[in-house]
Amino acid sequence: MKKTQALSILLIFLLPGLPGRGEAGAEAWGFFAHQRINHLAVFALPQPLAAYFKKHIDFLTIHAVDPDKRRYAVPGEAERHFIDLDVYGDFPFDTLPRSYREARAKFLEIDLLNEQGDTSPLIAPGLYELSLGLMWFRAGALAEAERPLSWEQYLDAIDEYFISRKGDLKTPSCRQLRKIFELPSDCGCEKVLLESHLDEHGILPWHLLRAYRQLVKAFETGEQKRILKQAADIGHYIADAHVPLHTTENYNGQLSGQEGIHAFWESRLPELFSDSYDFFVGPAKYIEQPADFFWEAVFDSHRLVDSVLTEERALRQNYPAEEVYCYEERGTVQLRTTCRPYAEAYHQRLHGMVERRMRAAIHAVASIWYSAYVEAGSPVL
Repeated sequence: MKKTQALSILLIFLLPGLPGRGEAGAEAWGFFAHQRINHLAVFALPQPLAAYFKKHIDFLTIHAVDPDKRRYAVPGEAERHFIDLDVYGDFPFDTLPRSYREARAKFLEIDLLNEQGDTSPLIAPGLYELSLGLMWFRAGALAEAERPLSWEQYLDAIDEYFISRKGDLKTPSCRQLRKIFELPSDCGCEKVLLESHLDEHGILPWHLLRAYRQLVKAFETGEQKRILKQAADIGHYIADAHVPLHTTENYNGQLSGQEGIHAFWESRLPELFSDSYDFFVGPAKYIEQPADFFWEAVFDSHRLVDSVLTEERALRQNYPAEEVYCYEERGTVQLRTTCRPYAEAYHQRLHGMVERRMRAAIHAVASIWYSAYVEAGSPVL
């Protein structure tokens, strides 16, 4: 089952009394927590932005879940909500470019399809070594040329021939490919095939920077509808960045025999216990380097992945199996979910982790809203 499908199935019907309950896409923190994070972030803003956003707090709250609703309607939306950091090695993930332009190029696979229907890789991760700004190929047609390719020239070629005006991948013709990489006419290219190995593992921190730039532009235009839409959207993605299980390939415990932990941690626990949390997070701060801020958010989340998994696994090993899941009435439906005593025990073992991540998310949302406003010149709204 695909990652996004699994997440959707896990969270459907988990949050009672909230807009959109039961729709595919009720994911991430869950509708309840996403809406609460955006709502409370408004109260951390300084004036005059606070007054403006308070007038539209209902919109920012209700539409905090719009990105989840788009996951299955808009191509390219799903990968904006997560990043599987662990597939890139260990912290500090030095092999992972912080620049989206470089990451997109690094994890792009370009294959040649010949007349017989066979494929051969031209450029792919692992086919070359990048050293001193040069790509040295170990195999393939470019290795046979016995000359390196400039990394900067490759990035420029990707921008010009492989990326559409909308930012999507586009496939060049064989003729264009031969020109770009100076390939011989008999290189065996009847068709060019492209595959991005970046999207499959998520683009959350890169997309956050793009969404931030969109919010800055919205403030510059002064268009109310655009400002509120971008603010509500980026609030959602920032909240996602504060969820540990949005930063790992083992996003639902499926690799450790803990299927269902995704919804348990980020939906069930906030639903049961967030009313007791302290959500006074202090005033928003101006963020000078938003890109670094977004990366640090996902790194902080990723550092917690081990605790999220090991604490639940340890609890389950010493807990009566028949007391882990219960049935609760939601309207006219009985739904299977984790029993409240089990949830309480897990919540205690996490020592306030969920509360701290929600608080951090609230403060981050407010700070990014404020920073975008300041960067836009603090316009009169």
